[in-house]
Amino acid sequence: MLTRLSLRKSLPLLLGIFGLMFTVLLTTWHLPTRIEETLTDWRDHTAQHLALLQSSLSDHRRLGRNAELETELADLASLEGVRWAMVIGPDLQIIATTRLGLTAERLELIDAAALKSHVDSGRPAWAGEGARQLAIYPLDRVAQNGTPVREALLAEYDFTPMLAQTKRDAWFYLAQTLTLLLLLGLILNRIYGRLLTRRLARIDQAARQFAIDQRPQTLAVAGRDEIGRLAATLSRMMNQLHERQLALSESEQLLRDLVDTAPIGMLVVDRELRVLQANPAAAALFGCTPEELVGNLPDDRLTERDATARLRSTPANTTLELTGRRNGQDVPLEISCTPFQRYGVRHFLVLLRDISDRLRAEQRLRFLAHFDPLTQLANRNYLMQRLDQLLAARLPLSLLYLDLDHFKRINDSLGHEVGDKLLIQIGDRLGQLMPEKSLLSRTGGDEFMLLLDGSDARRAE
Repeated sequence: MLTRLSLRKSLPLLLGIFGLMFTVLLTTWHLPTRIEETLTDWRDHTAQHLALLQSSLSDHRRLGRNAELETELADLASLEGVRWAMVIGPDLQIIATTRLGLTAERLELIDAAALKSHVDSGRPAWAGEGARQLAIYPLDRVAQNGTPVREALLAEYDFTPMLAQTKRDAWFYLAQTLTLLLLLGLILNRIYGRLLTRRLARIDQAARQFAIDQRPQTLAVAGRDEIGRLAATLSRMMNQLHERQLALSESEQLLRDLVDTAPIGMLVVDRELRVLQANPAAAALFGCTPEELVGNLPDDRLTERDATARLRSTPANTTLELTGRRNGQDVPLEISCTPFQRYGVRHFLVLLRDISDRLRAEQRLRFLAHFDPLTQLANRNYLMQRLDQLLAARLPLSLLYLDLDHFKRINDSLGHEVGDKLLIQIGDRLGQLMPEKSLLSRTGGDEFMLLLDGSDARRAE
């Protein structure tokens, strides 16, 4: 419960609880114990006095000095706390008393039978409870015939004033103690506030402000104790965190700039391959803005129906060729996925490249490897491959060789551009005259070859 309160309230509350416990302890245990000890002390003191008086009264009775007996009883009755005193005989008859009209048979603290029993026993005894006590002390006397006579001194004590004084002293002690506790609590609270509460409040305020604006705070907390060391440690920690935050911000900004300016399309997707972030290069591949890509799935931008399944089944960092849609046209793409962790959650970095130029270049290379770029006819390489296939299959074939005479004159007189146009026209016309199952190729500058599949020499002529 105390941890829910501020330190400024917990210490006074603890002192208040301690004072309440002290008060309860004093009233329930210390005060009754003190009263019992006071009664015991007064009874012991009275017993010592009565023991001394017992011998003197016995001598007076033995010598018959009744006047002296009454004098000593009067002196005893004049003491503080003594209500009356008397000397009684064996049959409870009064021999001497300090109060007229008082009889032994009508005492308030003891009945006649119990009193006679105590007198006959010859032993000192006390009767009564609480503040009023009756002391019964035997007096030794021997009769003329030599038999002992049982007589006793009775004295009633009222300890009420002493007990009241004891209670007043106890309550005064309690008031003094509580006052000292209050003063001590105020002093401790003052010291507690200067040494602990205020300094911890400054540390807490600096930590809260740092959590809001992420700027290091100056801690005005001095000292070499634990709180001072805590303040120094917190100050160093805030400076280190601020420097790391700046470095992280710069790194994130650099990475963001690199991603935004990268010529390669980049997408950050979740486990469902839903787009969470896209750079401008990726948006340009699909002809839209980066914001329009956020939330899209592969099926939303790719033409293949099984695009999502293929992306999930492809190993990490393995390229996959798929087709995207951009302004109603198909765009061949090369896609790869790289998994990574962000805040403990699995994500994927998707790289996209437009491979249209590469495919056209590959197609161009394949064309140049088998066809003449000027006349669009098969070249020597392709002709030789086809010839090898037919020879390996042992199929009938014929091969015609055509050469243009005086072609060099045309190039020299009219120029190579006219010569190229002539070669193109010749290739077109020969192509129109080609029979079925034949291959026309340009094998040199002005040389053409004709491969006739399934034709004999006479038919070829």
